[in-house]
Formats: sequence, structure tokens, C-alpha cells
Amino acid sequence: MKKCKSCGAKMPKGSNVCEKCGSTYDYIDLDPEEKELLTVDRKSNVIHVCLIILSVIVFLYACSLVFLDVTKKRSTSEAPPSVSNTTSEPDVTTTVEDTKTKHYALDYIGKTVADLKADFGDQYSIQLSDLTQLKYVDYPFTFCTVDKTISDASVISTIIVSGSGYINPEIKADMTFSQLASALNFTKPAPELNQSDAFYYAYRIMQNDDLEVNTAFKFDNDSPDSSPISITLKCEQLEKAKVYGTVHLDDGTLRMRTGTTYDSEVVHELVEGDVVEILETVMTDDDTIKWYKVSFGEFTGYSVADYIQINADNIQGNES
Repeated sequence: MKKCKSCGAKMPKGSNVCEKCGSTYDYIDLDPEEKELLTVDRKSNVIHVCLIILSVIVFLYACSLVFLDVTKKRSTSEAPPSVSNTTSEPDVTTTVEDTKTKHYALDYIGKTVADLKADFGDQYSIQLSDLTQLKYVDYPFTFCTVDKTISDASVISTIIVSGSGYINPEIKADMTFSQLASALNFTKPAPELNQSDAFYYAYRIMQNDDLEVNTAFKFDNDSPDSSPISITLKCEQLEKAKVYGTVHLDDGTLRMRTGTTYDSEVVHELVEGDVVEILETVMTDDDTIKWYKVSFGEFTGYSVADYIQINADNIQGNES
């Protein structure tokens, strides 16, 4: 229904005269085909509007998903690690050295095999060479002693460290040359070696109680700033070959005294077959009597050398 342009009154369909004010208008009545075209055009406009609304909704939904994902990642990166009450499985790549109390190689120079057993256990392998080597499978240390026959009293004179082993609290065997140079003031810089040498070394003298320990850092000459191949701690004071002798008597005992005279105090009496370590040879003032300064167990003293036969192979025997 249309309205009068003059007074605004409603006019019946098909009328061209306003019943209120009498104004006249031309009225064009559409045929059925034209009406159908107008109807189709309105439907097309509605579909377009719906598609536009749907596109806007999809776009807003996609934007919301992206925003939620970014927010989640940001909150995950900024949040502190959560504490779990459950016990996680240990990492299979973690070395035994990292899961146990740290042991420092420098501390074991001058200690005995008994000390090693107390800290590392008694499951070690032995390799005989110029130095007798004791190796533990689970630790990056090789302990060496000059004794050919290992006993609990054998003293560690040299230690070879590799892998993740610690030298002391500040120095670790997998540090690069630059890191070591920063942590230690090397007493000697690593020399430039020719290619045939394959390795070069850096040196540092360290202190272990009253002992001076020469520490050599061995590097691959092709990778000068990589971690050292091995580190050797060696105490020259403990590297001297030990000399042992066996007591031979027809009867009685051989006395160990505080001095090289028969009047000196007796500290212990040795019997047939006792093996002693010979520390020093001393001649009397008139060069008539030779004495040995010997060590046996916890005792140290002087005995007449005539009754002690030096062992040809210097193999340590029982001292008790």
C-alpha cells in the first residue's frame, strides 16, 4: 500500500485518488513477470548479505583461535616450572659421576688403595705397565701406583682423568682450552708443535697438602680449542721406584732401631721372612757396618743390612 504524497494518507492498492485530500496520481500496475523479477532480485540480495555475514563470522573465529594459541604459548614460556609430586624416571644419558658425590682427582694423590675402596668400591680392574693402573668402570679416573703387587697400603702417585671427571672444584676435564686458560694461570703455555707430534700440552703445578702435583693437559693438535683428550696428575715425590728386601735369619730376630748404633732404642723386632721397604742406605763413620733405613707396617727404623736381602724384582710382599 502506498501513501499520498500530499497528506501522507494511505491509499488503497490500484487507487490513483487520495480519499482524504483528493490528490491524484498515476498508478502503474506491474505485470506478473515484472513482479517475479523484483522478487528474485530481493532474494539475491538476501543471499549476498547472508554470505557476507557468514564470512565475517568465520574470520572472527579464526582470529580468536590464533589469539588463544599465542596467549597459551606466552603463558607457558613465562610460567615457572611446576613442581610434581611424582618421581620422574632418571635420564639414561646421565653419568654415574653426576648422580653421586663429586670426587676430585687432586684429593686422591698420595692416598692409598684402601681410600679408593672406601669411596669407589672394590670393583676395579688392574693393568700392569711401568705404573700399575687401577680402573673403575663407572668413573672417569685411572689411578696409578708404582707397586707391582697391589695391596690396601699401595699409594696413588698418578691419576689420569678424562670425560666428565673433576680435577678440583673449579676444573673439569671437559673444559675447552680457553675455559681452562681462564680458570688457571698456566705456568707454561701450550707450545706450538709440528703436525707429526699430533698433540700439544699445557702445564700447571698444583698443591695437594705437602705434595706438588704436576698436571699436564693433553690436547689434539688439530683441534687446539677443544676439550683436552686427557689430563694427567703426577707427583714426582711418589713416583720413585720402591726397593724391598726380605729378612733372612738363622734364628732370633732382627731389631729396628732409632739410629745406626747398637745403643739406639729398639722400635720393633723383625723375624725370618718379613719384607721391608728399604728407604735409605747408611754407612757408619768408620765404614765398617752398613745399615738400612727400613719401613715395616707402622714402624720405621734402622737395621743391619747384612740380614736383609734386596728382592731382585722389587715386588712388594706382605708387611704383617
